Amino acid sequence: MGGTTTYTISGNSASGSWGTQDPLVATVVGGVVTGQGPGTTNITYTVAGTGGCNAATATRSVTVTAPPTAGTIAGTPQGICVGGTTTYTISGNSATGTWGSQNTAVATVVGGVVTGQGPGTTNITYTVAGTGGCNAATATRSVTVTANPAAPTPDSYGPLCSTASPIILGGSPSGGVWTGVGVSGTGPYTFNPAVGTQLLTYTITVGGCSNSASTTVNVGVCDCAGVINGTAFIDGCNNCVGGTTGLDPCGNDCLGVPGGNAQVDACGVCYANGPANPLWNTTCADCLGVPNGNAQVDACGVCYANGPANPLWNTTCADCLGVPNGNAQVDACGVCYANGPANPLWNTTCADCLGVPNGNAQVDACGVCYANGPANPL
Repeated sequence: MGGTTTYTISGNSASGSWGTQDPLVATVVGGVVTGQGPGTTNITYTVAGTGGCNAATATRSVTVTAPPTAGTIAGTPQGICVGGTTTYTISGNSATGTWGSQNTAVATVVGGVVTGQGPGTTNITYTVAGTGGCNAATATRSVTVTANPAAPTPDSYGPLCSTASPIILGGSPSGGVWTGVGVSGTGPYTFNPAVGTQLLTYTITVGGCSNSASTTVNVGVCDCAGVINGTAFIDGCNNCVGGTTGLDPCGNDCLGVPGGNAQVDACGVCYANGPANPLWNTTCADCLGVPNGNAQVDACGVCYANGPANPLWNTTCADCLGVPNGNAQVDACGVCYANGPANPLWNTTCADCLGVPNGNAQVDACGVCYANGPANPL
C-alpha cells in the first residue's frame, strides 16, 4: 500500500484513458498505479469507439499488499552491565519477526533477551519481513552497556582454628560486600571459623555494575598450641606439651598422680610431699636415723655405728667379767667374781686370819690370831 508501479499501453489505435475497477485498492494516473488498500483489482485503458463502434478496453490486474508492521519494542532497564541481561518485548507487530543488534560488540539479543558484550550504546531491532514487494518493517530500542569495574582483591585469611573468634573481612578497594557461609554483618563483615573451610566472595559495585573475586578460608581443628591438625595436647599437669611446643608431658608420681610430688624414699616407700613427709626414710632408718644404716643398739641400750663391730659395743654396761648387765663384781681383794658377794670366794684371796680383807691381823707363835699382829699387846 502506498507503493507505485507504472503500466504502459501499446498497440492501441488511438489515445485512450486509464482507469481502475476499484479505486479503494488502486488508482492510476497516466499509467502510474498507486496502491490504496489491500486487494486485487484491474487497471484499464479505454479507447473510445468512433462511427458507431463500441469503445475498446484493455485490462491488467494489480494486487496491493498491506505493508508489514514491526510494532513497538518495550523493556527495562535500557542500561545494563557487560555480562548483564535485560529482556525486551515486542507488541503491535503484524507478523513474527526477528531480533537483531546493530552492534553485536556492544550487545547481542536472543529471543528478546539482550546481553551486554562491551561498553557503548547500540540499537536492538525487531524486523518483520515485507511481502508482495513491500519493504520490511523494523522497530528499534536503544540499550546502553556499561563496563564492569576491575576485579577486586579480597584479603587472604587462614588457616584458622575452628574455635577461633570471628574475624573481620576486608578487600581492595574497600566498601565491597562479602558473601558466603559463615559471613555476617553489613559492613564491616565478619566470618565465623566455626563453620569450617569456606569459599567466600568479595563484590564491588560501581555505577550499578559489579565485579567479584573469591578466596578460600581454610579452617581446621587446632591443637592446644594453635596449630591446625597439630599433635600438641594437654598433659595430666594441665600443660600444653608435644607437637610444636618442644615440651615433654609430665609423668605420674609414685602414687600415680600426674605431675604429683610424691617420691620414693631410701627405704623404697612412696610418700606424698617427698622429703617433707614426716615418715620420710623412717621405715628403714637405723638407731642413728641413717636410712639403711648399720648402727645398732647394744645390750646397754646405747646406739653405735657399725653395731657389734664398734669397739665401744656393750662397754657401758659390762661387769668386771665383760658381761653386759652382768652381776660380776670386784671384791676387796681386787678379784672379779661372778655373782659378786654371793660368790664363796669373795674376798678370800686377801683376808687376814680374822677374815678381814686386807686386814692386819696375824697369827702369833702361839697360833692365836690377833688384830694388828705384833702390835697387839696380847
